[in-house]
Amino acid sequence: MPESDDRPRVLVCEDHALFRRAVVTSLEDAGFDVVAEATTGAEAIERARDHAPDLVLMDLRMPDGNGDVATAAITAARPWSRVLVLTVSDDLDEIVGAIRAGALGHLRKEEAMQVLPEVARELIDGGVHLGPALARRVRHELGRLTDPFAALGGQRWKPTERQLRLVAEIADGADLQTAADTSGVPRWAARTELRGALEGLHRSARVGTPS
Repeated sequence: MPESDDRPRVLVCEDHALFRRAVVTSLEDAGFDVVAEATTGAEAIERARDHAPDLVLMDLRMPDGNGDVATAAITAARPWSRVLVLTVSDDLDEIVGAIRAGALGHLRKEEAMQVLPEVARELIDGGVHLGPALARRVRHELGRLTDPFAALGGQRWKPTERQLRLVAEIADGADLQTAADTSGVPRWAARTELRGALEGLHRSARVGTPS
């Protein structure tokens, strides 16, 4: 990781003190700079404004219940800040709502201590983090945007065939490298296309999507 002032800056938004401390310690040990912590959605928005993080780790179920709202506010004000959702929930409606609000990935808290630094680096480097179940829901959401009647609701953005194919590969259980190989593109290009697909969902959510 880069030295001192060049370390990636992270904001940790989590209301459970013990888990928050474990996350902070894991990131700092891996060379990240945890610049601030928040325990509510409102605090998350304020800390993001004040500390300009490269990455925001966002719990969706905080005391004010505003993790998705905070995600939308942060990504609207600071589109260069990546948001990774950390939850104990398997509620895909809730998680997809956060993706549509601007998050670029989801990680279960049970997995976090093993893979969080690696996933954090992937997002900061321009990637996304989708498990197969979430990718299947994302594929469904993207499929809705290919409907020729979507434009009637003001929707103009549509996913590309390559984006749809890559998301489908992830949904079927492939890792990023395998998905890239199957689609015939370099790993970096696959990563960029997947990020573009999630950012497209975010943009489409702002203008409204077909019901």
